[in-house]
Amino acid sequence: MIVRFPVVLDNGRVINGNEKPFEFGDGQRHNGTDADGNRVTNIVGFDGEYLLKWCPHCEEVKISLDFGPEGRPDSDQLHRRDQSWCLVCRRP
Repeated sequence: MIVRFPVVLDNGRVINGNEKPFEFGDGQRHNGTDADGNRVTNIVGFDGEYLLKWCPHCEEVKISLDFGPEGRPDSDQLHRRDQSWCLVCRRP
């Protein structure tokens, strides 16, 4: 999903999109909400341009766009939510 910064994580950390690349390490994954109110899950870091996400199916870390550019409707139908599985794992 195309994520709009800033992203506020469930642990209170804010990713503004201008930080140096980082990873949380120790297998830590966080969820959060982007500037448009869209839900973003399985965040493990930031590569300097994109959020880094972990795919629970292939267990690989990939950039957020590798999970699809649009996401899916959230339960409130006003916002979107990213996909948990990457595009490769969702391919039939």
